[in-house]
Amino acid sequence: MIDYRSNGFVLIVCAILWVVLGARFLINSATTEREYVPPKASQQAIESFVRSQLDSLQARSFAEGIELCGFVFEDENGNLDTTEVYVGETASCSYDYRWPLDVRPVAGYHTHGGYNPQYDDEAPSIFDMEQDIEFRIDGYVSTPGGRFWRVDWQNERAIQICGEGCLAQDPKYRPCPADRPVMQYSLAELRTRITVAEANC
Repeated sequence: MIDYRSNGFVLIVCAILWVVLGARFLINSATTEREYVPPKASQQAIESFVRSQLDSLQARSFAEGIELCGFVFEDENGNLDTTEVYVGETASCSYDYRWPLDVRPVAGYHTHGGYNPQYDDEAPSIFDMEQDIEFRIDGYVSTPGGRFWRVDWQNERAIQICGEGCLAQDPKYRPCPADRPVMQYSLAELRTRITVAEANC
């Protein structure tokens, strides 16, 4: 004989699980595909917050020779906080472009690892800039030389906020006057920087 009460209980449990899983999917799939809404926090407040975050990550980034990255987000009142810090590799760091519906991402950030003369680490990369433009969010970069950059996705420019030594600097860092970055780059100018002959330092 079939126990309909037992079957009904199982169906109710299954329905609840589907609702929970569906809600979690919606929350986790809330990405930058949503309509762009300007942050409530001022750009100055965001830059100050990100600068502090990056400065605190520099020593670990240098010691382990890896990039570290994350997001800054704000709540409905404009209060800023960060996601977990994601651990990358020597010359890359993968963001998790998912966040809850009740927060708004306002910036991405990453370090450029330790000093390595094989990499052009003192300016944002083409990939850095293209990624920020694609996901419509400003990106911030710290370099082994202690530079602090902002990728302005709306104007498609990388802007050096402050120069060599304004953030913690890798003790192994050696400046290269022949390859010193300028204050701003467009995507085309970054491509030109990378394709020019390697500087002789």
